[in-house]
Amino acid sequence: MTQQKIRYLTPGNDRNFYYQRKVPKALVPVLKMSRWYIPLGDDFETAKDRITDLKREHNAMIAAAKADPDYATKIRREAEGTQRAKRAKKAEPLQEFMTQVESGIIDCYAARAELAFQQALAEERGPEWKHTTGFLADLKSLREPWVEMTTHSPRETPVSEQEAEAALDKHDDLIPRDVRQRWRSIMVGSTANHRLTRIEPISDSEYCDRLQEHLDTFFTPNNAPTDEEERMEWDLFKMRIERLIAANAQDPDRLSAVFERFLRFNAIRTEDKYRRSFRQFTDEVGDIPISHVTTKMLREYRDQMFNRGVKLASVKAAFSPIKSLFRYACDEEIVDLDPTSAVTFPREKRGISEVKHLPFSPDEMVRILDTIDDRWMHNVRYLSKDRAAALRQAVRAMAFTACRSKEILTLEPGDVTDTAIHIRVSKTESSTRYIPVHPEISDFPAFVRSGGLKCLQTAEKDPVSPVRHNFIRIIRKIMDPPILEPRKSLYSFRATFQDALRRAGAPEDVRKAVLGHSTPGAMSHYDSGPEFDDLTKWVHAADPRTS
Repeated sequence: MTQQKIRYLTPGNDRNFYYQRKVPKALVPVLKMSRWYIPLGDDFETAKDRITDLKREHNAMIAAAKADPDYATKIRREAEGTQRAKRAKKAEPLQEFMTQVESGIIDCYAARAELAFQQALAEERGPEWKHTTGFLADLKSLREPWVEMTTHSPRETPVSEQEAEAALDKHDDLIPRDVRQRWRSIMVGSTANHRLTRIEPISDSEYCDRLQEHLDTFFTPNNAPTDEEERMEWDLFKMRIERLIAANAQDPDRLSAVFERFLRFNAIRTEDKYRRSFRQFTDEVGDIPISHVTTKMLREYRDQMFNRGVKLASVKAAFSPIKSLFRYACDEEIVDLDPTSAVTFPREKRGISEVKHLPFSPDEMVRILDTIDDRWMHNVRYLSKDRAAALRQAVRAMAFTACRSKEILTLEPGDVTDTAIHIRVSKTESSTRYIPVHPEISDFPAFVRSGGLKCLQTAEKDPVSPVRHNFIRIIRKIMDPPILEPRKSLYSFRATFQDALRRAGAPEDVRKAVLGHSTPGAMSHYDSGPEFDDLTKWVHAADPRTS
């Protein structure tokens, strides 16, 4: 029987299956590897189950690293702390035994001899701070990439000269000539699998942590030498380490750090949207200290967006989180001046009717729904069966609920019943609501409860992106004739269903409740909106396919 092809699952030469996946650049210095290569055993079904857990674990790690610039540092420090605790616990019995020997409670000749030997070594070596030059040289070497050779399970045939040379050539620039010759002699003719792995240099944060650890251990007032000349040397070493830390430590007021403080302070309702816009900005200028951002830099960023064809309204929206951030930074006295105040924009010449998304006509709705049924209910060359089914269900749900794409794609099994969809994740808190299930999507609740949307809810990317991409492909390229109006897109389903509700005779408060628009002003404290039975009546009566 032909085995199903699963992403990241790779059969090895030893008949075992392996999880093989590239490690994102941000995590390489922390994990000390550029690729995950984890054995899963020789049973396909067991390997398939295990790879699901690994993908979920690593997706969450990647998402956390993207959302929090300090995440990589946090997990490295946690891992190092765990290792230190394990080593300390393992050493406790021996340490206690040696303490008792030293105090005379236990009489053991071998242990006393070991203590005497260690003491003689320490006296010969001298104070550890005197070896700081060597420590810094070793630490500096870790700031450059290097290659490590490891030996793994046996192989069926000996390694040939060609295989050894090919493996060594991949890392030729990092392997010294004498090491290459030695490794070549080990590999050629060997029946073991030798793997050469590029080890990435340690990050700035790890470099600073190791310097700080050395400083805290050997350069405290308690271990300062009393000899005047030695004290001068000790002070010079201490000053050198402190300067290295200052030169390589990350600024606590870099953009991403201040932005996180800004979000916590203000409780921004559109936080996700702010994060996406701000990430685009830091991708362009870098995660630099906020005080380094200049008006010229912001103008260049604005002009780059215009040059890419981004509309004025979208450019202004992209600057909203940046302007809010600098207002906060000025109020908190993190920066003295607001560089965004001198960034201007041309006047918007388009009327509101030219900017807003346009609804699909009833005829277009019929064609769209027929096309997605025809394409996504059958085998699609570039989509798995599960993914095609999830795309179809998500798009149909948007068409008959007027929900935003993110509201549908973040639904959990507990958010749906046979009669209602509970929208919890939305643009603003006031948009959380219950939407009646339209008869045309009566199978959608069961699909969500069975975990059908999970294949789109990957942590490594925005779940809306694949839906938006495939939907645009349907209406722009596959449909004949295509829908080429740029203001008609996935978001147009909201205006489309709103029109369907209006044609069915739904009152304004019902239409607002379905869209998730709150009642403005003080009245919002007292008006809880229309009853669910009223919503159900009008949602069931609305049909975007009929005029």
